[in-house]
Amino acid sequence: AVYTSSWRISAIISRLNKSLSLIEKFFHKWKININIDKTEFIVFTKRRPNTDSLKLTVGNQNIYISHAVKYLGVMLDEKLNFDIHIKQ
Repeated sequence: AVYTSSWRISAIISRLNKSLSLIEKFFHKWKININIDKTEFIVFTKRRPNTDSLKLTVGNQNIYISHAVKYLGVMLDEKLNFDIHIKQ
């Protein structure tokens, strides 16, 4: 898991892309493949973010935004209100 925070979404995307680049180099060095199909990202916010401009890439492949992710057995949604987790 990679986490960053900022008031500006452009700063978040820039930081995450930089971190993903470093992770990709490390994985390449140790001959580990990243499974893009299992890779996703989520933006936690109380506001409604403009998700059209959000683009993260690993290599030549895009990582798509999710509205809810499972992390350590807990379902986390964009608003962090745990509704999805409770329904499951």
